[in-house]
Amino acid sequence: MEFLARSGGRRAGDTIELLQTPNLTDDGHTECVFLVHGIRYNEGASDEIEHLSTGQELRLLTEPENPADPRAVLVTTDDTRLGWVPSPLLDYVHTVMGAGECRLTVVRANPPEVGHHMRLLVRLEGCVPEGYLPAWQIASSRGPGRRRQSWRSRRRTGSPPGGSPRG
Repeated sequence: MEFLARSGGRRAGDTIELLQTPNLTDDGHTECVFLVHGIRYNEGASDEIEHLSTGQELRLLTEPENPADPRAVLVTTDDTRLGWVPSPLLDYVHTVMGAGECRLTVVRANPPEVGHHMRLLVRLEGCVPEGYLPAWQIASSRGPGRRRQSWRSRRRTGSPPGGSPRG
């Protein structure tokens, strides 16, 4: 992490967030706890968070016109934009939303003193389709020593980016 090596991790912008991997059960139920991102970019969000209570239901709305990411998913109350689902969880959240009924609730609404990036902790509960494998399980199923072949290494061996031999 070159940017932390340069700053020593002492600047206000030097935050690293570790995301908990969602829990998946054999029957397709799933649960994920995460911090809502981008609260400072939504007018009124900080004030609204002060009035949220544990267990209160929130809404998820897709935002295909979002200029930063057309796959963005907005977290809202009935009338206030609060922030967004973290980018690394977007594929998972879209899968849960597409599988049917899902529920987003407040786990903890922290005071403004903790900073915008730690204000709102939420829990998403729902289901995933049968046979669903999240990206983190696909990567770990390769096992130790089994690395995905990069495009550059395929190019050296004569295979195009699609992976099939040239012919």
